[in-house]
This record gives sequence, structure tokens and C-alpha cells, in this order.
Amino acid sequence: MVAKYERKKDSINATLSPSIKKRVIELVDSEEYSSMSDVVSQALNMLFAEIDMKNQTNDYAKKHQTEEQEQFEREIWKQKGIAYQKMGELEKAIECYDRALGIEEEKDKELPKNTRKVFFE
Repeated sequence: MVAKYERKKDSINATLSPSIKKRVIELVDSEEYSSMSDVVSQALNMLFAEIDMKNQTNDYAKKHQTEEQEQFEREIWKQKGIAYQKMGELEKAIECYDRALGIEEEKDKELPKNTRKVFFE
């Protein structure tokens, strides 16, 4: 009895343009690759690596863009707080500074209001 050979790779049928097919055949004929399948697999691996790199770059850019946006917004709240403080509107100034610092309202409620006024008088 002869053992049955099982293929370890999946098969994909694809239609190629004549120019691409010609280049694939040239690569196989040059013995740089052993088969058309090897050429296509290598090309797809390179494509996927490029896509992954672009995605990582985009994720990095989005993360830093978000951080820059948050920093910009904090600076706006800080400047608004300074303006209110100069006008003597300390409650509004405190609210703006809290927003600039990212203090949540829940934590804010735990502190007595006049505790924070000391810093602005």
C-alpha cells in the first residue's frame, strides 16, 4: 500500500496579467525560485509586510496626534483659567484648571471648594 501524500499548503487559483506571468516565469527559469508558487508566496509576504508596516505607522501617528490634541486642549483650558483668574472669577478659573489637569468631577466633589481657593488667592 502506498502512503497518500497530503499537501500542507492551501491552493489559490488566480488570474494574472500576461506581463506579470511573464516575469514570474522568468524568475522561475532563472532558478532564483523553485516554482511559480514560491514567487507568488514571496511577493505576497512582501506585500503583507508593507501593509503591516503602514498600519503600524498609521496607528503610531494616530496615537501621537491624539496626545498632541489633548495637550493642545489642556493648554487652552489653562489659558482660559488664567484669564478668569485675572478677572477675579475664581470659581470659573478653578473649573478651567481642573479641566486642564484632567481632574474628574467625582474626585472634585471629595475636596472642599475653599481648599482649592487657597492656591488662587
